[in-house]
Amino acid sequence: MAVTEVIKQYGGRQASADFPGKATYTMRYIVKTDDVNDGIDAIMDSDDIPEPGDEWEIGNDDDGSSVAKKFSIEELEQNLWQVTVTFGARDTESQSDNPSGDWRLEGPEIDVSTTSVSRPAEYGTYCGQFLVQGGGNAMPVIMGPDKGQVAQFDARGPITQDFAKPGGNFIAGGISNAIPITNSAWTPFDPPPEAEYSRLSIRITRNHAVYPTALMGAYQDTVNAAPFFININGFQLMVPPFVARLVGVSGSRQFAEESPYWRVSYELLLDFYTTWRVLLLDRGYQEAKDEDTAQELIDDDPYGDNYPQGMNKEKHNIIDDKGLPLTAPVLMDGHGKVMMGGSSPIYLWYAIYQERDFSQLQFHNPGPILVMPN
Repeated sequence: MAVTEVIKQYGGRQASADFPGKATYTMRYIVKTDDVNDGIDAIMDSDDIPEPGDEWEIGNDDDGSSVAKKFSIEELEQNLWQVTVTFGARDTESQSDNPSGDWRLEGPEIDVSTTSVSRPAEYGTYCGQFLVQGGGNAMPVIMGPDKGQVAQFDARGPITQDFAKPGGNFIAGGISNAIPITNSAWTPFDPPPEAEYSRLSIRITRNHAVYPTALMGAYQDTVNAAPFFININGFQLMVPPFVARLVGVSGSRQFAEESPYWRVSYELLLDFYTTWRVLLLDRGYQEAKDEDTAQELIDDDPYGDNYPQGMNKEKHNIIDDKGLPLTAPVLMDGHGKVMMGGSSPIYLWYAIYQERDFSQLQFHNPGPILVMPN
């Protein structure tokens, strides 16, 4: 009532390698038993069959980095079995991170990637003017300093002042000496040029004692109102205000021997280029008729209780020098009036997502979350 013989099938060995240092081996065994009632348990109890986790060591070959992982057992005939054992790379990372296997000691998994997005390029570094010469089917020739030719530069350059407000060069995307992109009459292009840039995507997966339902409902699709930190393998990444948006939360119920827990993933999109606030060019077809402009109402009433009154203030249509209605919007001065010629365009700054304190989410914590604040 036991295994009577185990024969290694040396002719059936297989091996494959994925360099560097990852190998897979397959070994087959013929197992004989002396009782028709013997089955898988009796076979796996045999000392001549590798146990899960045993290292590859057959004949003169050995590989301590590959261990027994997969077992396949087939009954060939009565009391005669074939056992196929597959050896694969040892999972050293999980063993070193949490040798006890206790979920309470398991740190978060961090996945980082980038995604490319396009946006209107409203700021840039002015580099001068270029004359383009050419005719017929000839290829145009760019006349500029880099070609050793005479180039014309208007009165705007060289630019040394940073017009990117608020936030300085940060809002302008970190471009040195950034100014609004306009034509030579200081009018923004319509449509503006497009620029591609990358947003940083960070997925944080960690263990929770309970699923943070209430907190996630409050933070979904919100933006960080203040700086906070993300622990990335011991390095604390500081995230400035308005840069991170929580775009997704998901979780799965896990079952451990002592207690169940939740494996929860958070997905953050970080926009270091423009933040999640928006800049809108102040321009239009109407201007305020009195001094109570929207900005002044906000200044007088920072909580915004009276701001809706500004929507009902009397306005009038702007007409051109011939007394005709405008066919294109004109620049405004930030106070509801038409901008004087030669002034820099004004951009209005708006928060379009709810902003919250992300430190409550404990992304700086390198361990599991046993207690989550309400």
